Amino acid sequence: MATQASIGETMLISNVIRRTTDLMRHNALAVFGPVCLLEALQALLASEPYALLAYQGFYGGSLTVATFLSLLAILIGLITQAVVQACVTAAMLAEGEGRKASLAECLRLALRCFLPLILVSTLTSLAIGLGVLMLVVPGLLVATMWFLAAPVTAFEDASLSGSFNRSQDLTRGSRWKIFALLLIILCVMIVLAMIAAFLESAVGLISPSLGVIATPMLTVVLACFTTSIPAIVASATYVELRDLYGGGPTALLGRVFQ
Repeated sequence: MATQASIGETMLISNVIRRTTDLMRHNALAVFGPVCLLEALQALLASEPYALLAYQGFYGGSLTVATFLSLLAILIGLITQAVVQACVTAAMLAEGEGRKASLAECLRLALRCFLPLILVSTLTSLAIGLGVLMLVVPGLLVATMWFLAAPVTAFEDASLSGSFNRSQDLTRGSRWKIFALLLIILCVMIVLAMIAAFLESAVGLISPSLGVIATPMLTVVLACFTTSIPAIVASATYVELRDLYGGGPTALLGRVFQ
């Protein structure tokens, strides 16, 4: 169980925000590059079934293909979440060393731990969803308690149960602040969505033909940010709490850049 280093010492939201913005400024390519490519592929596959069905004009011949492409898009979405967390982890480690992470480092870490990350992300999402169905409050509790499960998996090379237990220990005493961070993330997502909608409408009014091109591009950029920002904030929170409460396993740290 994590114990506080000194009386009155708690996580500062301002420190988490500072770590988040520093990472985005210093390692933008490593964090956002692979994610944008995967989000573009996911968007393409997600739209293809509807294009096929519209082109064929009936459901019989193309339904199997459409279903397959939809499931493939979901799979790519799960892989994207894992790659995001791995890239953010590699970038955060490089940030701690005062340098930029390379794409090769990010991809090596992604290959090393993307299956555990997929499992952790999926189980966390399912638990939050079930908790929300149970009068919302349990879902919010799970969201704050397991907020660090994915970063723990990536940073510490922890087991499945170990990731959830470690996240539960680290967040103890800071869950109201983590809840505030979740609200901040939600507000940022809403603002970004409003900006994207405004730009889409403006471009469409100026040039309808250009709007056809701009709409999918804005969708991909928005998805890139909405996928990456929560992972970056979670990793920044993990580093802040790890530094505050003490180390924990560091098996991955010595070999992540090998």
